[in-house]
Amino acid sequence: MSFSLCAQRTQPVEAKAEPGTVAKLPVKLVSSEKVCTTKRVNLQTVAVAPSGENVFRASSQPIISAEGQSIAYESSALISSDDNPWYSSMVFVTEPLTGIVEQVDVNNQEQPANNISNLADMSLNGRYVAFVSYATNLVDGIPQGNLFIRDRLNRSTELVPLAENLRLGLLANPSVSLSMNGRYVAFGNLDLANVYVHDRKLNTTELISKEPENISRYSFDPAISADGQYVAFTSGLYGQASNNVYVRDLQTGSTELVSIGLDGEPAEGSTPAISADGRYVTFASSASNLVKADTNEVDDIFVRDLVKKSTERVSVSSTGKQANGFSSEPAIILGSDHVVFKSEASNLVKNDTNNVEDIFARDLNQKSTERVSISSTDRQVNDVSSQPTLAITDRAVAFTSNATNLVEADTNGVSDVFVRRCSNKREQNAG
Repeated sequence: MSFSLCAQRTQPVEAKAEPGTVAKLPVKLVSSEKVCTTKRVNLQTVAVAPSGENVFRASSQPIISAEGQSIAYESSALISSDDNPWYSSMVFVTEPLTGIVEQVDVNNQEQPANNISNLADMSLNGRYVAFVSYATNLVDGIPQGNLFIRDRLNRSTELVPLAENLRLGLLANPSVSLSMNGRYVAFGNLDLANVYVHDRKLNTTELISKEPENISRYSFDPAISADGQYVAFTSGLYGQASNNVYVRDLQTGSTELVSIGLDGEPAEGSTPAISADGRYVTFASSASNLVKADTNEVDDIFVRDLVKKSTERVSVSSTGKQANGFSSEPAIILGSDHVVFKSEASNLVKNDTNNVEDIFARDLNQKSTERVSISSTDRQVNDVSSQPTLAITDRAVAFTSNATNLVEADTNGVSDVFVRRCSNKREQNAG
């Protein structure tokens, strides 16, 4: 199992002739065509409720590693009833290229959790998986309801020791972000109303969403950089309708406004995602003053370059046309090259006539936008797609969809996790 961040690159080899032979002519590339495939990656499992009823498990909340080798997801089953509701949830990691699937909400003896578990995050290298669980058999002698880290390389599960108020506040909505090496755990939600970073090496927890005196503020939705130095988060003032996005430098202790308007004042923003190096932050916003000529009156996706102090709108078509529907759930990876997001807009790409929310990818270098939530034959989906997450290798994007026509024989009637990969198919000759 590989946990390196960047894929190995092969070096070109010069053609040489053995004595008495003729060297082969170098191969020349004559054309290159992008080939994309869409595959379902989650296990198709059935849960048996206490009543004896069989229920297909829905899969959601995918998180893909930087190389695209590993995809973490949550698998859950729900029976809604007034007298006896029932819910079950587990956490898995799959490696689509090898077919390996492993349950990660397990203890050091590989025994599955004896209660509900919810996926929180996975490190970019795919080694560490954070999850919240009500299980009592994962670590000895702990109360019910905790945050855990699974080390997939060492096959170990570790409790993240938090103060009781933080532990209990995190359970309902586990908003967690891991650094690359799993040392730093950023967390915070509306129940806690603050964002914290826990250092697993020093066993310390630091409040990072500090507000000036006499200002009542709430903060949530953290996203941490690969090295743990920068944390982006959403924050707002009690009594005001709008939120904003900030980034905290844990080395300098400074906090910078990300969702900053053209006038230099706070605009509006939420749901940030941060690049691995901490330079770029992408976020959703309903503001019309982040960039010029924003007149569509819907939520858009933006990316902020914290070095150049510039903001660019992402949710536009390849010709620069504004979206005619709201966009949300942005994700970014190492740099600002690609951002993926969800949108209900029908004018970001041609022939978008399915009238459901789709997943899109924006290439910020090429200024192009393409739809991701389509089948291997480019068929439109027949239901909603959401929760995109982006890898470097093969431009892989994992996402959740309720569609039944992304792959053949999808008849389980619940949401599934899919991955779309694109590579260049090269036609060559001998020159």
